Amino acid sequence: MTTDESVSKKYNLAYIGFYLSIVSLFISFYGLISLLSVILCFTALVRTNPSSPERKIAVIGVVLSIVSLAYAYIMLML
Repeated sequence: MTTDESVSKKYNLAYIGFYLSIVSLFISFYGLISLLSVILCFTALVRTNPSSPERKIAVIGVVLSIVSLAYAYIMLML
């Protein structure tokens, strides 16, 4: 695996987690999509450089996923 491939995989995690967090806002599945999105976005946060724009995407994905996870938890309690 070359360095270009490993860099693109790091960035793909951020984008996949971000897209899953948006999907999890509309489709809950008991918070499973949100949980998967949080894991992917945190992994992307750890692997990316602090100055890269993909890190901002991963942070937004984490925030959206946590909001969606809280909503799913509230709906399960009602």
